[in-house]
Amino acid sequence: MQGCFTRTTLLHWRTPAYFSAYLLGLWTSYLRGIWPSADEYLALLVLLVCVALKRYWLLSVYLLAILIGYTSLADRLSASLPLTWIGQDIWLVGEIQQREFSKPKTSTQFGRIRIQVLACQPVQENKPPDREIVHTQTCPLVGQSLYLSLYDALPQSMVVGQVWGLRTRLKPVRAYAHPASQKYALGADLVRGYVKTHAQSAQLYPQESTHWLTGIRQQGLQLLAAESQKKPELATAYQVLAALLLGEQQGLAQTTWTLFSATGSVHLLVVSGLHLGLLATAFLLLGRVLQIRRDTYVYSLWIALVLAVTAAYAGISGWQVPVQRAWGTLVFALVLITWVQQRINPWWAWGILLLGMLTLNPSLSARAGFWLSFVSVALIMWTYQHQTGTWRLWLSLQMRLFWGLMPLLLLFQLPVSLWGPLVNLLLVPLMGMFLPLCFLALGLAALGETALLVFAAHSIDWVLQVLHGLQTVPLSVWQDYPVQMPWVVLIALAALPTGMLALRGVGVMAAVLAYVLTLVPVTGQQKLASGEVHLHLFDVGQGLSLLLETQHHRLLYDVGIGYPSGFAPIKDYLPELKALDAVVLSHGDRDHSGAWPVLAPHVRPQVIWHGMDMAPPQGQVRQRACQGVHTWVWDDVEFTLIGPMSAHQLSANDTSCMLLVSTPWRQHILVTGDVSRAYEYQRLALAGKTQQLEADKISVWVAGHHGSRTSTHPSLLRRWRPEYLAYSHGWRSSYGHPHGQVVQHAAALGIRQVSTSDLGRLTWSFYRQGIRFQSQRSHYLQDASWQGGWAYP
Repeated sequence: MQGCFTRTTLLHWRTPAYFSAYLLGLWTSYLRGIWPSADEYLALLVLLVCVALKRYWLLSVYLLAILIGYTSLADRLSASLPLTWIGQDIWLVGEIQQREFSKPKTSTQFGRIRIQVLACQPVQENKPPDREIVHTQTCPLVGQSLYLSLYDALPQSMVVGQVWGLRTRLKPVRAYAHPASQKYALGADLVRGYVKTHAQSAQLYPQESTHWLTGIRQQGLQLLAAESQKKPELATAYQVLAALLLGEQQGLAQTTWTLFSATGSVHLLVVSGLHLGLLATAFLLLGRVLQIRRDTYVYSLWIALVLAVTAAYAGISGWQVPVQRAWGTLVFALVLITWVQQRINPWWAWGILLLGMLTLNPSLSARAGFWLSFVSVALIMWTYQHQTGTWRLWLSLQMRLFWGLMPLLLLFQLPVSLWGPLVNLLLVPLMGMFLPLCFLALGLAALGETALLVFAAHSIDWVLQVLHGLQTVPLSVWQDYPVQMPWVVLIALAALPTGMLALRGVGVMAAVLAYVLTLVPVTGQQKLASGEVHLHLFDVGQGLSLLLETQHHRLLYDVGIGYPSGFAPIKDYLPELKALDAVVLSHGDRDHSGAWPVLAPHVRPQVIWHGMDMAPPQGQVRQRACQGVHTWVWDDVEFTLIGPMSAHQLSANDTSCMLLVSTPWRQHILVTGDVSRAYEYQRLALAGKTQQLEADKISVWVAGHHGSRTSTHPSLLRRWRPEYLAYSHGWRSSYGHPHGQVVQHAAALGIRQVSTSDLGRLTWSFYRQGIRFQSQRSHYLQDASWQGGWAYP
């Protein structure tokens, strides 16, 4: 039996082949993203039996993994929100697991909480339900953790561990339909929503509040906040301490996150497996100093103590899902590697744990953190098997982590810091010693002795200053490069010999080569000729954003919605938004220009046109108000921007900047923003374009105001008869977009209607020979029983 775990067997080709087949099967099942029919499930089961009888074991493993993935997917979808609850007010009773409040420049208070559902029911009365709902009602969401957004005057007194009753609106999570959206559909919760702004929208159930670990956490946070007020110059340091010790990230400024991200040390800021591992390592080393022998009963007690201490740390830090996963991995590793080290190869333990977690939850395969954690552990084990000597081993480990994780970082569009190896080389071992010291300092501070805590804050402040100095170095961080899969694979192959030869001259040359490759964009898009145009209507949910490309120029019209948390759907298109010539922010509504603060640091357009209802965006870029008519020609393609002559007495929607694009072959693209019916014809008449549109017809009309009945006038549809009417809106929009009247008018005229909600990203290519249309349909976690609302001709 022991021979099954020998090194020879492990390296046999069948082992990695079966391993890869199983992973590929799980991934294949989850790429479907829809509930398989009973016939499909039965057919796959019969096929598996037939293949197994033929002893095609590799294919059998692949098919078995698909079946397991389908079962997991069906289980997840069955726990989703009932369709009849969409659009209704729902009372949720749940325990607060995480809270985030942010104060934007407006007077509105935004925030977000993560809540574990204990009970739920549709609203029948305006007052919160009695606490007995938890014991008397059945709820399909019980046990799930989901995010809820908060707006306006909702209680900031919410504390992690408290149980609240909240009046909410919920919606199933549905991916944006483009390649990067897999991380939302596959790795996200199935349900999200927001708390209704209502006088009786929230109620605390104090009798259920705070676990004892949560109480300790709150006391620690209060203590750190008090010390921060005494020494304002160390406020950031105390916020970092709160994140390191107690998992409280709410107080961290965006500049702090950017600082750690730019220096490749953001993983030090978030309580994770690294922190639990460092704490466990410190106690294991202490056991060695105390000369606790491994073959004694005391050693078993010592391992139990290590697990208890790390569990307490995980609980105090908020017991988030990644921390739970990390602690479970630590338990598994200590049991298998420490207690049964002579019977099982560590690589088998690593593989079993990886496959086990993916089998229980295949959605983990879409999470960057999951793969970064497991690949990091693999690189660490590999390094310890092939290197000797403390400093040589540690230096080699950092280089292997840097090169080994780079393909994953590029694949998931995460920043790559050149300072990462150096910063981690110094800070990780220091963190191992610093964490126990900080906990001791916090304990002493609770007893009234704060000297050690102040010393810890000064130490962190010094580290922050050093990191800030590194951040100012040009090209110290690479982000948003349009690196696609071929280069990622090539870098992964280059990373293997580079990591092995990191301390030799060949490794340096390979490193330089790999760096150069990361800067080379790869694209398979056909090069445009003069007069030709690509129109990309992005799927940004309830909002609008589109990109226009000619032979040598690119214009971005609107950027979609942005959220206080920093999330914006347009960020997933960043690799395509380089070298912009112009950006048009049609008007100030959040679903059109709200993502600009998020996008601005990453793009450098030559000019920004902005609606007259909004202040000019900050920055060094040339800015112009969209007032009156502005026309120019790029590569034989005419662009016409049309704004109001005056914004006096106009609504924000009616100040929208309209855009008309015309090719030499009498093809026209019309984008009207949120302009209402009363001004659509008037603006085009101002530009002198109405007769031309009547003679040539419109090729693509991006429906005004997401298909609202206040825009896209029926008489203009009859006069101009566009070939395509495109809607950009969120799935099951709470605003009812697109409105049924607009859809019916267009359908009666035989106009082809397409929607980002249904088809995802929409692309039109305009050539002399005609127009080519493409869509990128997303099947991820969509409701298969919902019909889109109209038939596409």
